[in-house]
Amino acid sequence: MDLFGTAGIRGPIADFLTPELATAVGRAAAADGEEFVVGRDGRTSGPALARAVSAGLTSGGARVIRAGVVPTPTLAFASQGRRGIMVTASHNPPADNGLKLFVDGVEYDGDEEKTIERRVADEPQSVAWDRWGAVEHLEPLPSYCEAVADYAREHAASSGQAGADGLAAAVDCGNGMAGLATPQVLRDLGVDVVALEANVDGHFPARESKPTPESLTALRRFVADTDTKLGIGHDGDADRIVIVD
Repeated sequence: MDLFGTAGIRGPIADFLTPELATAVGRAAAADGEEFVVGRDGRTSGPALARAVSAGLTSGGARVIRAGVVPTPTLAFASQGRRGIMVTASHNPPADNGLKLFVDGVEYDGDEEKTIERRVADEPQSVAWDRWGAVEHLEPLPSYCEAVADYAREHAASSGQAGADGLAAAVDCGNGMAGLATPQVLRDLGVDVVALEANVDGHFPARESKPTPESLTALRRFVADTDTKLGIGHDGDADRIVIVD
């Protein structure tokens, strides 16, 4: 059974990444650790799949911490010292969704993914009823944004670079998760930010979610026609970045 591609499990929800598969993956992953953070992007299938993978984890004996709607890097940040599963199809079309698994802030490697595949193929069963895990809630986004801004300040100070105060920048969030983090971090650093398509919408009405020269036409035009010094384009889960000068 080949579930994982180049970046997690990803495909159409109609006939591949069903709630049943998400539950099975969660139950298979539960054998790896006692605690998992679960987050999702803004896709319309996200709430159901996040519940399904959480059901698999808890019925496999793991404790689940629900992080809500967050960028993928935020989920990775929250998985430090434990494990995590992000429900996202990254830059794929809105009819797709996916699962990315993390351990201590790093995505699962090939061997760990193969182990999950074998367990899913073996149809893992629930643990005894009195060993099911609990569900808690966490809001990691504020701490993540603060950590990113602090890192940028420290890097600038240690390298003798000037700060970002007054820099004019535009961010094309593409209706994805970047709208919850990138403009906010940049403003915290003193950047004069114009946020484009910053409302989260799992249908991605503004443009194709994958940032390409064609899909970033509006951002490129904005940077060219204004005093903006640079543009930033993101994909749907905000773990990919393109810079326009």
